[in-house]
Amino acid sequence: KQLTWLNGKIPESAKYMVNDKITLADMTWFPTMVFMEYLLPHNFGWDKNMFESTDPKVNPLANVARWYTHLQELPEFQKVKQQIWNHWAKMDEAGMFKPIREEEVKDQSYKWVYP
Repeated sequence: KQLTWLNGKIPESAKYMVNDKITLADMTWFPTMVFMEYLLPHNFGWDKNMFESTDPKVNPLANVARWYTHLQELPEFQKVKQQIWNHWAKMDEAGMFKPIREEEVKDQSYKWVYP
């Protein structure tokens, strides 16, 4: 629900969430998206296409994907993404997400889907 809401708030022509400048909204949502990009495909079977495809015919969250893809082209955001991704990979290796995966196997109703 939140991603569908967010997708509707990002203008199709905007590079950033609010306007043509980076705002706190971009800086807040970007780390959240990195976490989601790591967690959801690895643990809940989400299609990685959700984070990459900017075609609304293929991805119902195309505005979010376009925004996220654009920010990843900026060196500052590339560095932040790498730091966050490495953290979650390390935590994953240490077993942080193991209980989630085990629970998901026991109860298939925990499968999350996106629009």
